[in-house]
Amino acid sequence: MFICHENEGQLCTTFQSAGEMTVGAPCTMAYSNIIKTSDADEAFVGIIASARGNIASVIMRGLVTVGYSGNMPSIGFTALVADGTGKVKMGESGNTYAIVAVDTNAKTVTFLI
Repeated sequence: MFICHENEGQLCTTFQSAGEMTVGAPCTMAYSNIIKTSDADEAFVGIIASARGNIASVIMRGLVTVGYSGNMPSIGFTALVADGTGKVKMGESGNTYAIVAVDTNAKTVTFLI
């Protein structure tokens, strides 16, 4: 049986971006109404849904599937941070998210942001 969580319950909002943004990467608030790509070990506020010029749409709520690095994230409530390369990783200082699926072959994690 195939289960897909793509776009489930997502809420996006638009921000100005401080630099080039990569779709699927975690982002952090840089200034008022301005986002930036998250640095390594930094807590993130959302995932980039789309970007054009200095404007980006950010997924702030809902289920997302993104790449992960390092150890496989645990199913259930797990702290995640940005890894600095456009992926997420387990971290002690990050926000805790409900992880619902991990694909070890594709190295992706699906969680509720």
